[in-house]
Amino acid sequence: MKHIYALASAIGAIIYVILVKLAVGPEFCAAAGCIAVIALRFCSAHFRWNMPRTGKIAARMNKSEEDREKTRKNKHGLSSAAMRINDQDKT
Repeated sequence: MKHIYALASAIGAIIYVILVKLAVGPEFCAAAGCIAVIALRFCSAHFRWNMPRTGKIAARMNKSEEDREKTRKNKHGLSSAAMRINDQDKT
């Protein structure tokens, strides 16, 4: 449930504000916002929802690009995993 609580709270607040602007009773607005937050939190725990982690995703993408570049530059036609095995055998 990493960081879902903040998103759920923001969505609950948005629901509250929208309902207040529509001139719905304040008790109903508060109840609807709370129910939305609780429902989102329970769903995120049950379905194991997480917010995206851009730092790790970007790092993974850069690493896979580096691996592809190493494979292209390999003059022996070996994959980067095979190159590591060959390097270990030489030592």
